[in-house]
Amino acid sequence: MGKVDIRICECRKLTNQETFGTSDPYCMVSCEGKTYRTSVKKSTLNPKWDEKFSFMVADPASAQVMVRVRDHNVTSDEPMGYYNINLSGLYKGKVEDSWHVMKGCRRGEIRLRVMAVDFGKDAVPAKGPVPAPYAQAPPPQAYGQPPPQQGYGQPPAPAGYPAPQARPAGYPAQAPPAGYPPQPAGYPAQAPGYPAQAPPQHVAPPVQYQQPVPNQAYAQPPVQYAQPPVQYAQPPQGYMPPPGPPSAQVMPTGAYQQTPYGNTYPPMGAEV
Repeated sequence: MGKVDIRICECRKLTNQETFGTSDPYCMVSCEGKTYRTSVKKSTLNPKWDEKFSFMVADPASAQVMVRVRDHNVTSDEPMGYYNINLSGLYKGKVEDSWHVMKGCRRGEIRLRVMAVDFGKDAVPAKGPVPAPYAQAPPPQAYGQPPPQQGYGQPPAPAGYPAPQARPAGYPAQAPPAGYPPQPAGYPAQAPGYPAQAPPQHVAPPVQYQQPVPNQAYAQPPVQYAQPPVQYAQPPQGYMPPPGPPSAQVMPTGAYQQTPYGNTYPPMGAEV
């Protein structure tokens, strides 16, 4: 079980539900089967209630608080919007104060203050003031240099840290090491290598060019073409008389007669 406190603060920019006049809004808060109702604010679209209600919830991880805004009328009340609050993301003992856009209406916002009394996430501890940075000491002066001079009319600088002590003489001078022992003279002389080889002498063979064999003459048979004798018909000399009428030939009865020009005519009296 856990306890949650809901404070209905105010609304703004509500939608007017009245045809004549202005709405009379009020709120209804419900959670875990329990419902509370605020007072009615007359003739306003920006009502202010600042009324607190407490609920006991069995499972804060899944519980929700429903806030409904309604218009009070003589006959029946009309809804003006609603908003659901999820309790699973609250911090224990921390008040969540914010504006929410209502649903189920053309416009309207509601301001709610919600606090989980004995459940919810552990609040993150507030961080304390950041300590001032440590004062840094002035850099030590180099050896052999006088301290900086103060300007005219300025107060002397604070003493600060004491002058650094003189450095010790340090370690005694070390003698350089004797070094490595002398190395042997080196590798012994090498025996002479193989005797020098005479460079090879290449004798180029004489170049002999083979003369090509001349083409043998092939006996070509003589080409003999038989020429036909040209004979031209000589036209007869002089004027040729026209041919005379054809001689009368006796044709059998019923036979076709042939003219000198190659045309045939049926005999006289024959049926065609």
